Parts: sequence; structure tokens; C-alpha cells
Amino acid sequence: MAVTPTPDEARQTLQDYDQQRKDSAAASGYSTVYWIVAGIVVAAFGVLTDLYPDWAGAGSSWFSLTLLAVVVLSSTRWGSALFGRRVQVRRRPAGQRWLLAIVGAVVSVVAMLALASLEIPHRFAIVGVVFGLLLAIGGPWWQRRVLAREAARP
Repeated sequence: MAVTPTPDEARQTLQDYDQQRKDSAAASGYSTVYWIVAGIVVAAFGVLTDLYPDWAGAGSSWFSLTLLAVVVLSSTRWGSALFGRRVQVRRRPAGQRWLLAIVGAVVSVVAMLALASLEIPHRFAIVGVVFGLLLAIGGPWWQRRVLAREAARP
């Protein structure tokens, strides 16, 4: 037989459910140390490319492919577990997100090509440090914002 819960029991159950969703969203994020290390790697890559232009042609390919492999691996269950993330929030693909991602990628490529055509001294070091700082400082903030919004969805 089904027992009808009291209003207090129903309210407590819903609050527990909401808290569990928030905890799952928080657990699915990367630690702040990850973001700081990623920012340092990006800054170091820019500085190395600027100081050793010959390395940029030979060594940067394997370095870029290694970073790409880490990013791709971290988006799978097995790779996430390898990096210490046991849970991941499932995000439903939406048309507007895909459009924003494509627009963002196109704007980024155009900005990189425009910057590459300019003759600014130490431009690779400047870009590496700026994007490294952006990643280290803005990454945790952005992640908290996105995960909190995902946890608040019905």
C-alpha cells in the first residue's frame, strides 16, 4: 500500500533532491588547481613559442596534440575518472549552444589570424600570458557559473 507523505516530509524530500543535484554539479567540476596549472601551461607555451621560434615549428605539434588528447580524454567517463572526476553533469545539446559555439570558434580564428598578421614584438608571449591568466582566473568562475545553472534546471 502507498502511504501519502505529510507536507513536511514532501518538502524535506524535495530539498534533499535539490541539494543532491547541487552536490553532483559541484563534484563534476575541475579543481581550482587544474585551472591554474592549465593557465601556467598556456602561458609557458606562448613564452616558449616567442623565445624559441624553431621549437614552435618542431615541438609545438606534439605538445598541442598532447593537450588536445588531455581535453578529449577528460570529456569521457574513463578519462574523467583518470583525472579524479567521478561524476559529470549530463548536458542536453541545444540549438542555441551549438550556434554560439560555432560563432565563438569563428571569432577566435579570425582574431588569431588578425593578430598573426600584425608585427607586435613578443606577441606570442603576450597572447600566451593573457590567455593563461584568463584561464587560471576566469576558468573556475565560469565553471561554477555553468554548473550552478545546470543544477538549477528542472
